[in-house]
Amino acid sequence: MVPEQEGLADTLDPDRAKFQQYCRMFSILRENPECVASLCRAVKMSEIGHLLQTIMFSLYGTEGDERTEQLLMSVCESVLSVQFEASTEFASLLRANTATSRLLITYTRRAANKNYLKSVLTAPISMLIDQDDIDLEINTAKVGYELQSQVAMGQEGSEPTSVPPSEASDMSIPDEDVQTLVAERIGRLQEIADRFLSAIINSKDSIPHGIRRICEQIRALSCRRYPEATDDAVTSLIGTFFFLRFTNPAIVTPQAYHLVEGVPPKYSRRTLTLVAKMLQNLVNKPSYVKEPYMAPLHPFIEKNGPRLARFLSDICVIDDYNQYTADTPSSIRVTHNEMYNTHRLVSKYIDDLEPQSISDKLRCLLDELGEAPDALPRSDDQVVTLPLSLL
Repeated sequence: MVPEQEGLADTLDPDRAKFQQYCRMFSILRENPECVASLCRAVKMSEIGHLLQTIMFSLYGTEGDERTEQLLMSVCESVLSVQFEASTEFASLLRANTATSRLLITYTRRAANKNYLKSVLTAPISMLIDQDDIDLEINTAKVGYELQSQVAMGQEGSEPTSVPPSEASDMSIPDEDVQTLVAERIGRLQEIADRFLSAIINSKDSIPHGIRRICEQIRALSCRRYPEATDDAVTSLIGTFFFLRFTNPAIVTPQAYHLVEGVPPKYSRRTLTLVAKMLQNLVNKPSYVKEPYMAPLHPFIEKNGPRLARFLSDICVIDDYNQYTADTPSSIRVTHNEMYNTHRLVSKYIDDLEPQSISDKLRCLLDELGEAPDALPRSDDQVVTLPLSLL
């Protein structure tokens, strides 16, 4: 954990003016989300990771504060708006690895959003892990290979077959045995996926306001930029954010979200992956399935399509920020390296920052600050409190 200190006048520079200049820089950025959004759009993909960490968890790191949330939402909405306006085809929106998708993904990692995922997904995931002895693989090639291995191991003195799954269809296991087993597993998978979907849909009222506001913005921007888009297409795009960028990563790797302790066992991992694929297909409603073994799960899509559409429409209806307090934070907390990296990026992309009135203020600050210091070794990097009262 990075150690914390209350100021940086004694550690950053002997001249206290340097401390105040950094305070002013972060204050200007914090109070001008359009400028922060333009910086997100300007930086290279190799640079955006650290920048987004600073934006989400330091610059706007005070969760629960109404003004902080509104400022951060303005950043997200500005980046989204430009992405939509610059898009040339509806189908590519929010699916490519862009600054916009990276921003949205990083936003989902904020504490309130992770707490929501924990409250909704922990129970169905834990129930699945408790039954890890159940293999629900439905890829017929893999199932045939597994059955053949079991037969080989059951023969006295025989070693398990080393034939790869791609050649398993040529094995001696009767095809009807494979199909019967797969059919049973498909039924179980649909029950499990329905359990996950129900948990998510029933949690509508506890979905964090920011997540719902992003969904609402996606719908509004879609209708404005692509008025010819069908309701199904717009709903699918909202689902792309909510499921593919928000809930599905937590389902596939629950340990990364602290929903479970440690990596889930083998069978559970595979089942969680299949559940995520089912939810993805439910959102996308593909005209063809890239993985043929997933085709028999189409009844799950037909059954739950209308249910999902209602849910995604409902979460786009939002209230004001009544769940947040009205207190404004008196300071922000950043590390030395976050300050130095932000300094470097602002200096590098100052000509791309908008509006010009704000970039002019930052340009004057950069003249006073000079060149950004080199990054500190991780062991020397410390958390600094920047009092907003000085800004």
